[in-house]
Amino acid sequence: MIKMAAEERSSSSNKKKEKKGQLLNKVLFIAVLSVSAVNILYFHYVHLDEHLSSPSQTFRELHVEGAKTTGDHSMVTAALSKLKPGGEDLALNDEEQHSVAGLSCGKYGGPPDDYATEEMVFWSDIPSDAKYRSPFHAKGLENAKYITFEPDHGGWNNIRMAMETALVMAHAMGRTLVLPPEQQMYLLGQDHFSFNDFFHLDSIALEHDGFDI
Repeated sequence: MIKMAAEERSSSSNKKKEKKGQLLNKVLFIAVLSVSAVNILYFHYVHLDEHLSSPSQTFRELHVEGAKTTGDHSMVTAALSKLKPGGEDLALNDEEQHSVAGLSCGKYGGPPDDYATEEMVFWSDIPSDAKYRSPFHAKGLENAKYITFEPDHGGWNNIRMAMETALVMAHAMGRTLVLPPEQQMYLLGQDHFSFNDFFHLDSIALEHDGFDI
């Protein structure tokens, strides 16, 4: 009898512990859910509304206008024609290119630049980086060396990482990066895409002395 009573007390104690554990889990779950809901609401009503203050058509027009600028290869051809012998810098008017360094959200209908620089990570304008040339960089167009790459048939994120690796290798080795031709990319729903549709590669090449494309 004594043994049975002890077992009952032990079983009752274990059940109480289980109930306490379940209650604690429920409290933690509700707390996490509440914090997540507050964060979502804060983002929606404090940050997101600033980006939705202009009509969607305005953003579409800005995007289309930007695409026209980045897709204009005549700008690059004109810039390259100004290249002086000896590998000197390109004599290029700042208004003729899309600046990739720095941040200007107001230009595209976004928040003020002072606010954006505190809330966003962006590519800083560092003149010493833009002027850097690899010690392996060939001097003069006649000594140029090249690096090519071919994307696989995976999704865009995998293709992007491979392209970024090739870009860094080209900069480090001082070689001209040769982009693959336009082609269909998995899940993007268009027949032809080039990497310049996603990255301002022409502008990067113009702003950075050590990178050629």
